[in-house]
Amino acid sequence: MMLVFCTAVRYSFKRQLEGQVIGDLERVVAHKYNLNIRQAKDAAESARQTIVSQHVLVKLYHEDYTKKVEALVKKLKNPKLSVRKVKALTSKLAKR
Repeated sequence: MMLVFCTAVRYSFKRQLEGQVIGDLERVVAHKYNLNIRQAKDAAESARQTIVSQHVLVKLYHEDYTKKVEALVKKLKNPKLSVRKVKALTSKLAKR
């Protein structure tokens, strides 16, 4: 049963990314995977929550990397840094 539910969640996830309406998607999932409507709604909701959490995480990761880059730039402005340290920090900055 869990295998079928997980497959329904993956299917719902893909269809929601394609822009399908959740109400229609629930009926399609219930029919395609032979689930009752509650299970189909749970699968669609689980997929929706995953998409929302991914959007939030992308914003958080972007903010974190922005702060890291700003910190590296601030360190590079220090005139007392050795050539080796400047090269290492520049290499680190290029990776971000």
